[in-house]
Amino acid sequence: MNEYFFQQRINTIAQTWEPFEFRGFRFVAHKIDWTNGRQSGWIASKSVKADDVDTAFGKFTSDLHPLVDRISFVTQCFAVIAFEPFLIKRTDRSEFFLQFSRDRGHVPLHFGAEELASLEALERYEEKGDVFRYLREAINSPDFYARFAMLASSLEGIAGEKKERQTDYNYIKNIILKDEELHEKIFRGNDGIRNQLLHGKKIDVELHGGTPYVNIVYNKIIDYFNENHGTKIKTNVKNPPRTIGLNYEIWHGWLTPFSEENQIEIDLEIFGGMDLDGVTKHFKTIDKPNNY
Repeated sequence: MNEYFFQQRINTIAQTWEPFEFRGFRFVAHKIDWTNGRQSGWIASKSVKADDVDTAFGKFTSDLHPLVDRISFVTQCFAVIAFEPFLIKRTDRSEFFLQFSRDRGHVPLHFGAEELASLEALERYEEKGDVFRYLREAINSPDFYARFAMLASSLEGIAGEKKERQTDYNYIKNIILKDEELHEKIFRGNDGIRNQLLHGKKIDVELHGGTPYVNIVYNKIIDYFNENHGTKIKTNVKNPPRTIGLNYEIWHGWLTPFSEENQIEIDLEIFGGMDLDGVTKHFKTIDKPNNY
């Protein structure tokens, strides 16, 4: 059995000035500025024993993510893991895996003649529910859970009710989604992702983990309004919908030192002050090592 060392940056506005350990994880502040009393999130570290790196990674993330949910609750602070930098290194090997990312800030989109025409077209749209409030909340949130919950509510708001307290799911399936299998995966009984999410259950990752629900449903809603209600919302926009923050630029891959003489300590902290050119200056990119 091999031993793997993991580090994961947590993007949080909670501050921890003293390292602490909990459930086998060690948490330290990232990039402390003692002069101004600031820090840039936390780094969580843990060693995991497993037969291979994929098994170890699954164990690490399944242990860390629920713990960060609780940390966010007890600190009453924003905390994000998805797309943040992380590092994996087998303790007896020189190769390692790095996800290198940074928030590049937001990129605005233009309001022009087509957008004005779309706004005017929506004056003729008869709302059955509070559709655009839910859509705005979906756009505002960068997180999957909040964004998808709002999109699911948007679908129901568009469809309206066949009779009191009974959503017109046939309208969602046949007119908006136009995909019976997708509709079933979202709304079916106990294991539909909408029902698991809004009823406070754990999402079945094996059933739902491979489907990019947010992108699919958001695009279906845009198509629905363009096709049925006269809007001309652009469908060739890159990475919609956009938010003010958490717009990540990401690189990930396997790395190794250029030579034995070029060894430096592998620690996620050192990459916090680098750009991608700095990473590739000290390390060379490689394919995933065999038997890692």
